[in-house]
Amino acid sequence: MTKKLLLVMDLGCLRAYRMDYSVEGGHGPRLELVDEFTSEHGHSRIGDTVTDTPGRFPRGGGPKNIMGDMSSGERNDLHLEERRRMVREIGGHCEELLKDEEVESCYFAAASEINHQLLDTLSPEARKKITRNVPSNLVKTRPPELLAHF
Repeated sequence: MTKKLLLVMDLGCLRAYRMDYSVEGGHGPRLELVDEFTSEHGHSRIGDTVTDTPGRFPRGGGPKNIMGDMSSGERNDLHLEERRRMVREIGGHCEELLKDEEVESCYFAAASEINHQLLDTLSPEARKKITRNVPSNLVKTRPPELLAHF
């Protein structure tokens, strides 16, 4: 039996639904949740990771007794690196779902800010299975309402 999946995701969550066409009554397919992945980094705060107060390190260039002679801290791209890691993590999980040989096609919806980045993490074989791509965050949308967006 071939499967058709509907994947909805943002940086913190991925939900995979199987589209069941065996429903009587002609109201379209029924969506059955087959996998849900929640990233531990997606809903955490930066303060949970970094414990130092920013900018509270001595500069070391002047006299030691001057008050307020503290460094402004090193500017790094911690937020961007966390975002890249989360995109790779969610993309890897999508790849695992689409690698299944029974999966024939897939509807794909990801937040517009990360849609292209997620697609870039997928292999060409996985991307071929995506028949419709919606750059929108539909993670919190109820399953009966999801198909209206595709």
